[in-house]
Amino acid sequence: MATKREWADAYLAQAQEDLLAARRLTGHAPSVLCLLLQMVFEKAAKGALLRSGQISVSKACSSHKAASTLIQILKRHREYLAAIGSGSAYEWKDVLPLVQELERANPQLAQDGPQLEYPWEDPGDGSIRWPARHLPIVQRMDDPRDTSGPRLVRFAGQLCEQIETLFG
Repeated sequence: MATKREWADAYLAQAQEDLLAARRLTGHAPSVLCLLLQMVFEKAAKGALLRSGQISVSKACSSHKAASTLIQILKRHREYLAAIGSGSAYEWKDVLPLVQELERANPQLAQDGPQLEYPWEDPGDGSIRWPARHLPIVQRMDDPRDTSGPRLVRFAGQLCEQIETLFG
């Protein structure tokens, strides 16, 4: 039977693979970039939480809210945030809510409403909406004046690099 550490390492390895694809898409296909980033943060968070003993393997395999849990930990432990960036906990102040916004748009959490993967019906007018055109976070990523996309990718990369140091 696999250990928690083996599960954590597997989640982190897959987060790195998803991150590699996200880096290639930065500036292109913003809805796919958002979907990949959501997966990076979810898997990196599960790896970190498993390493630190804060969740079980069964919880990691069934939950889709690990990223929010990790963000709360990072907010409580500003020294972790400082270690992820250039030494300032405030460097990522604008990025953390975006990670949570991506998580809320996870298809498993937003089944009938706005989400990252599938179209949905607008409850107001009955029109069909889809992520590439109607999801606000995707629209931000598509705006060349908005630096959110590259910053999210950079934060994801630095987070993945620091998980072993921060969470054992």
